[in-house]
Amino acid sequence: MNATQGSSGSGAAKAAPIGGLDVLMLQTFNDQQLIILRQKELVKALKERVEELEGHQRQTDVTLSAASAKAEEKSATLSYTSEVELQRHVKTLEKENQRLSDLVGELRGELNTVSEQLHAQKHHAQKEMDAWKEKVTNTEAKCVNTAQLLEEVSRRNQKLLELLDRHRGESEVSAYESAQWRSLATTAVGYLDRVKQRYARDQIYSIEEDVQRYASRRLHTLHAATSTPQLLENEALEETRKMWSRSAQVPKEDVTLQTMEQQQQQQQEPVPPELHVSN
Repeated sequence: MNATQGSSGSGAAKAAPIGGLDVLMLQTFNDQQLIILRQKELVKALKERVEELEGHQRQTDVTLSAASAKAEEKSATLSYTSEVELQRHVKTLEKENQRLSDLVGELRGELNTVSEQLHAQKHHAQKEMDAWKEKVTNTEAKCVNTAQLLEEVSRRNQKLLELLDRHRGESEVSAYESAQWRSLATTAVGYLDRVKQRYARDQIYSIEEDVQRYASRRLHTLHAATSTPQLLENEALEETRKMWSRSAQVPKEDVTLQTMEQQQQQQQEPVPPELHVSN
């Protein structure tokens, strides 16, 4: 029993990261071991009782044989009354012997029944242990798959952060260039007459509106890229749920790659035309 508990303890220590399944498995195994130990103690007690009854029966047989021998030896000298009493005593011993024989038979039957029950319980406990081992193995495999999926999500998030840093730098450069071009255009308009200044300002406003629309589209793209980590996290949770429900499907399309392609296409869009001021 100590060895069993020791092995159970070491098994619990090794399976601690898995979760609550090993606790239930070890509790079931310990309960089965306790039942088996009690059945063994009952079998041992029954065996001792059977041996005690068999010894008592043998002693009774010896006593009966001795009494019969003495009765035969003294039959010639005993009186009729003594002979009747002796026969009664013999019959009493025979009945006691028969009763003990029947009791021994009953105890043997109970012993066989208990042995069969003990064997069935051992078989059932072994089947439960095998089932729990299979569940633990499946759980470990699912944990490994989940860890791999989370690692992939982390890698994609890192790529998105790098992409956002690159676009942030490009936006800063574009903002600086726009400010320089606006300053240059404003300076140039100041040298024109009133009619041409009005026309040039209209052109500047039109270009600024185009730039704002272009920036709005870029901002929408950046927002989509920023929300991609949340989409990937939701995708990871959905994949984990499907895996645990044994209904895993093909993963969704890579949103990150689609967003990067959209950004590349927008980067290839024509830049608003430069301001041409006629003399």
